[in-house]
Amino acid sequence: MPIKMKLFEKITKRVYLKQHRTFFRSNAYKRMLDTYKNPKTFGLNKKDFYKKKILDLGCGSTGYLQKAMEILDCNSVTCCDLGEIYIKDLKKFEKKYIKKKNFLIYKSQNITKKLDFPSNSFDIVFLNGVIAHLSTLSDVKKSLLEAQRVVKKNGYIWIMAGIENRDGIIDSYLIPSLRRAYASKGNKLFKQFIDTLDEKTINFFLNFLRGKLNKIDYSVAHKFIKKFITLDTLVFFQNVLQVPNQLNLEISFPFLKKSLNKCKVRKTSPLKFKRTDTRKFLQPFHSTDDNISKIFYNKHLQVLAKKL
Repeated sequence: MPIKMKLFEKITKRVYLKQHRTFFRSNAYKRMLDTYKNPKTFGLNKKDFYKKKILDLGCGSTGYLQKAMEILDCNSVTCCDLGEIYIKDLKKFEKKYIKKKNFLIYKSQNITKKLDFPSNSFDIVFLNGVIAHLSTLSDVKKSLLEAQRVVKKNGYIWIMAGIENRDGIIDSYLIPSLRRAYASKGNKLFKQFIDTLDEKTINFFLNFLRGKLNKIDYSVAHKFIKKFITLDTLVFFQNVLQVPNQLNLEISFPFLKKSLNKCKVRKTSPLKFKRTDTRKFLQPFHSTDDNISKIFYNKHLQVLAKKL
């Protein structure tokens, strides 16, 4: 029987399905895979993954986590998401990129409900960027408690959780303001612009500049835009603006620690990506904790919980 979805869940799925299908047309897949195949990303060692059973809650359809787990020689990855659409895309990915037979196991599940797995079933559970898009903190807590239930004793839960609020200009002010503008009925043109961003947008802008600049200036602008304004850049803006719910600033470390009451919880290091677009100039501010970084960004929150 198909799982009933709330309206915001349907919109969220539609937004991310479209974005995930751009991963292989941009640098995003390689960038994410290079980071996630390193066990230190999760605060763990390679031996912690060897022949282990993995559960990916809110798996999406990008496949980089699944491929990373294959590279780390895990036993299997059970992939859970709401509805069959993501799973259909992920099966296409498996056929093309996963070498091990029967490595991926698929399950359509609502992660805010009781999961269809016995307690103590998995060695590692991933909540990779999914809880910030649930409808309420109550739903977040339900998903955390279910992850805690199905992970084995001495097993791990890794959570890409949200953003610790420290009044960074971009995370606390700029992005929320743009989200309000995107959602406003009086800004339909802005919404339409964001919704239609793709490779054609870049080419349209270049053609516009061709008619406005002299040959030398156009050549400089063309080289810069082609190198640093990419599909990956455009999808980033869609990612932060289109999704209907963002709990990033509400999910705190104390909240996670209190919810995972049977686990020892600690923060892991900030994720470091080898970006090739304009965001590579901002990447150092993401992964350092100096005063200049604090002006621009809040501190991104990744957590590793070990079940006692």
